[in-house]
Amino acid sequence: MPFINFDSRHFSATEQAAIDNAFQVLKELLKSKIAILTAEERQRYLSISEQNRMLVNKVKEYNDSDKVAPQSNDEDWHEILEAYHSRNFLNMLTIQLSEILRGLDNAKILHDSDIIGKLR
Repeated sequence: MPFINFDSRHFSATEQAAIDNAFQVLKELLKSKIAILTAEERQRYLSISEQNRMLVNKVKEYNDSDKVAPQSNDEDWHEILEAYHSRNFLNMLTIQLSEILRGLDNAKILHDSDIIGKLR
């Protein structure tokens, strides 16, 4: 949806400071959780395939319903569940951040258009 009134969409210094502060807090909270991979490492540790995702979800479903006991010891199963929940949480975060990035990029495009339009 294009901006109807560009003048009302500018950031005040207070808003900019609050957003910057929120990002600093977010970066600090995520600092110990973020992984930096090289291109080679990204190829080696490919994300879970759809087939494997279905397998993981089915094993978790069986475990949750107590139909099948995990084959690994309880400590390993606890780690698997922790990794499963962390992966789902990170997936949700990346979706939300992608939506924010898309909206910010769209707003920037509209501001660029406004600037060009006013210069002509």
